[in-house]
Amino acid sequence: MEVTSLTTFVFSVVSVMALGCAGLVVTQRNVFRAAIALAGSFLSVGILYFVLSAEFVGVVQILIYV
Repeated sequence: MEVTSLTTFVFSVVSVMALGCAGLVVTQRNVFRAAIALAGSFLSVGILYFVLSAEFVGVVQILIYV
């Protein structure tokens, strides 16, 4: 795989994971499970920042929100 293909694949997988976790946050009735899904969503967004070469924003996202 090329670097651009790998980057696109990782971006797509992490984007789907972020959207899935965000959907779980909204639909969960259990507060603990919703909080875990919210942490997963924030972690996914932090990983997306790393993929987009914004390392500082990714570290801040992970440290502050997760």
